Amino acid sequence: MRPQPQAAPSAQPQTQAEFNGEQWLADLLKNPAAMKPVKFKPFQSDTDIELTAALVIRWFCTPTKQGHRCTVDQAVKFLKLCEARKLNPWEGDAYLVGYDSKDGPVFSLITAHQAFLKRAEAHPAFDGMRSGVMVRLPDGTIHEQEGDYVDDGQTLVGAWSKVYRTDRKHETYRRIKLSAYAKPFGVWNTNAPGMIVKCAEADGLRSTFPNVLGGMYVDGEMLGDRNDDATPEPKRTTIAGLKSAPRQPVAIQQHTPAPAPVVVQQPEPEPEEDPFAGVDADPVDGGIGGELFGKGQDTSSIKG
Repeated sequence: MRPQPQAAPSAQPQTQAEFNGEQWLADLLKNPAAMKPVKFKPFQSDTDIELTAALVIRWFCTPTKQGHRCTVDQAVKFLKLCEARKLNPWEGDAYLVGYDSKDGPVFSLITAHQAFLKRAEAHPAFDGMRSGVMVRLPDGTIHEQEGDYVDDGQTLVGAWSKVYRTDRKHETYRRIKLSAYAKPFGVWNTNAPGMIVKCAEADGLRSTFPNVLGGMYVDGEMLGDRNDDATPEPKRTTIAGLKSAPRQPVAIQQHTPAPAPVVVQQPEPEPEEDPFAGVDADPVDGGIGGELFGKGQDTSSIKG
């Protein structure tokens, strides 16, 4: 998770020297729209925060791989979404990530995994959550196990989550497939089990509490050619300490193993520099990724 300041700095204009002499920032500070503050009270906060489009572009926007930054209009829309959903970017609740698409740069509001957990924990009907990985065993059976540990000899195929509410008879049970989410770059290459479990938890929590989590998506649910070099690997927030869910045996899905295929050793292909170059960054299923801000989108009607 990217480091966050202890307190939000003032929204007043800063000098060019304070921005390390970067000319684009100096020009940004001359734009009145970029310096217009938006003030609101985040979720479970006793104090208001004040943000500007200039602060968003400077601190919370990850440029695309081609170096494009969001426009002032796109930054203002991000601010208004944070205000509507009571997300605090200074606490890591949300940030703006850029993607390169065939139609130009696109920017998406990403909600942090910790924001899902905080809102679920605060809901009076929340009664705990369980989650883990789905693995294929050497005999071909599919096994669900808690946590994100995958042992040698097991093949990761997906993840699951169960979220409990005191006012519902049945839990919300979600199972997701690894191949539908995994990407051949970034954190997926180093921590695929943690990423896919985080996506399953977000799916389960969002379905269980649609009034407080509807329209919010974590980074792993995004589809796009992201600048992973500019985005630090997020730490998965533990659910230790959340309300205890009823401890029930984890169901094991048994399947008849298919005949083992004949494996032919093929030379490894040369790695591609950018596997997702040119892929449209539209969200999966028409919703993944939250609000998307396309190139040149006019949000001049939005009032701070």
